[in-house]
Formats: sequence, structure tokens, C-alpha cells
Amino acid sequence: GLLSGALGVGGLIGGLLAMALSSRSRLTADFAIGLALFGAPFAVIGGAASLVPALLAMGVVGIGNSIVDVSAVTLLQRTIPDDVLGRVLGVVYGMLLGTFGLGAVLTPLLIHVVGVRTALVIVGVFLPALALASAPTLRNLEAAAPDQALIDLIRGVSILAQLPLPTVERLASDLHEVRYPAGATVIQVGEPG
Repeated sequence: GLLSGALGVGGLIGGLLAMALSSRSRLTADFAIGLALFGAPFAVIGGAASLVPALLAMGVVGIGNSIVDVSAVTLLQRTIPDDVLGRVLGVVYGMLLGTFGLGAVLTPLLIHVVGVRTALVIVGVFLPALALASAPTLRNLEAAAPDQALIDLIRGVSILAQLPLPTVERLASDLHEVRYPAGATVIQVGEPG
């Protein structure tokens, strides 16, 4: 119960932190840091035999989990076209549940082979290693982000300033610069918007 409570408190803190971070347009580093924070504390739990480090570590897991959730969904919204986004999110969440099931099957085997503490260390090292290994792919995702100047331009319009980052990024990716000579008519009353 205490470990679950620590995870929940960390999740609340991580949720607030993730909301603050999600206002930035550079989310791949946040995602990688979240992965590391989500996994590495298990190695701490495997190495520490007392309650206080385990509670603190589970709080950090909660923080990392929240950062991963927010940054991953925002990155998906950034890179996946709207007409298939719902299906892609369905597949992603289906895969997530499948990995929970796979973990539930493999974890007892891992514990049987190497013991509880070593299994925790192995699990704790896995996500940070995955974050490092995926760094090139994450940098490619970052390259798909719209230009920060366009995002700032949209944020500078008062009625658009409070939109969530994925919406602002989608608008920014759809912007096209059009130049008109001085004195040209840009739009007339009665024309479609």
C-alpha cells in the first residue's frame, strides 16, 4: 500500500511537471528522461533493502510515468495524421496492454532464474538503456516538429494562445506564407474564409 501510495504521489507531481513541460515544443528529450525516471528507480529498489529508498524510488517512477505518458501522446499527435490518429492510439494502447501481459509472464521466470534483487536491477536498467538506444529515432521525431517561430506566431494571437501544444503544432504545420504587394486586396466581404 505504501509503495502504491508513493507511486500515486509521484504520478501527481509528474502530471504537474509533464503539463509544464508539454508547453515546450521539444518533447523527445522529455520522453527519454521520463523513460529513464520510469525504469532506473527499480534498480535502486533492487539495491536498497529499506523502505524509505523504495518509497522515494516509487515516487520517481510515478514522475517518470507521467512524463512518458504526456510526451508520448503529444509526440504521436505531432507525427500522425488526424485521419488515422485514433486508430494509431488504439494500436499503441493495445500494445501497451500486451506488454503488461508479457511482463506478467516473464517477470516470475526472471525472478526464478536470477532472484528478486537482480531482476529489479535488470528491469531498472532496461528503460534507461532503451532511451539511449532510441536517441537517434527520437531526434528524427524532433525534426518533424514545426518551426518554433511559427509556434510563437500562433501563441502571439490572443484567441489561440491557450490552445494545447499538439493543436498549436498542427496549426503551425498547416501554415503557408503568402505574400501580397502593398495595396492588394487580400479578402473581400462575402468571399469564403
